[in-house]
Amino acid sequence: MLRIRVGYCCALLGLVFSTQLYGFDWCGNIKYEPGALSSVFMVVNGRVRHYSLYVPENYQTTTPLLLDFHGKGSNKYRQHNLSCWKQAADKHGFAVVYPQAIGLIPVWNGGEFCCNPFNHNDDKFVMKIVQCLSDSSRSGLRIDAKNIYTVGLSNGAAIAGKMACDHPDTFSGTLLASQSFAYGYGEQCRFPHSNKTPFPVLEVRGLYDVIVPHDFSWGWSLPAAESRYNWKTAQGCTGNPRVVDICDRPGSGADCEYGKAICRVYDDCDGGVTVTQCSIREGHVNYNNGHHYNMCEDAWHEFQRLRY
Repeated sequence: MLRIRVGYCCALLGLVFSTQLYGFDWCGNIKYEPGALSSVFMVVNGRVRHYSLYVPENYQTTTPLLLDFHGKGSNKYRQHNLSCWKQAADKHGFAVVYPQAIGLIPVWNGGEFCCNPFNHNDDKFVMKIVQCLSDSSRSGLRIDAKNIYTVGLSNGAAIAGKMACDHPDTFSGTLLASQSFAYGYGEQCRFPHSNKTPFPVLEVRGLYDVIVPHDFSWGWSLPAAESRYNWKTAQGCTGNPRVVDICDRPGSGADCEYGKAICRVYDDCDGGVTVTQCSIREGHVNYNNGHHYNMCEDAWHEFQRLRY
């Protein structure tokens, strides 16, 4: 009888302790060296999470913040080396966060299509990063609260779009590389927050992408035309898109060849924002492409266009 009671008490104490730990949050020790990549470990809902922080040497006194999400099965270091946002940050002086997903195969909870891992609570993780970095007494940074953006690749683009849709009061724009709108209907984005400011969207899709196909779906994305329509609905755009050559976009380089790729642009959207979808002759990972098109520069131009 004594052994049973002792075992019961231990189990009860364990349950109480685990419940308290589950609700525990901690921003971690946020340190950075300008021009270098640093790792930050934190606790969100009792679970250890981490991200990398890059602050360029020329960062602005009140700095914009951009969150760059890696794809499924990848990691924050690969995304830092793969995407063009480190170079854009060096040029324009904003801070970049590279969050790390969890799981044996790291994956993000990116909406209805890609993907829905059990008990990851990525939404709270992302919002906690923003909260912690926005606290200047913790981070040493003065984050511009009206200048925070989400971007990503593939499954990382799914959560980037989802976070922008779900928290338009926090995020002011999004870039999706090789992924589609996060929900089945445009009304699921921003409309529950009808009093919130709309945000610019740039979606870049590869015509030869076999993982996230351009013109059909394996089930973890939407075809480009359907995704474009949903973004149009979500941002209150009207009319038909304007078709432009990719060489006329702000991110195009001097060696861009006309007639190789196009972008479809909705200009008449709520708040004067734009919804742009570019279709390029590339596969799934298309940051470096044969069009000499820099999607990060293009997106940053759209993010900043209405600020001045």
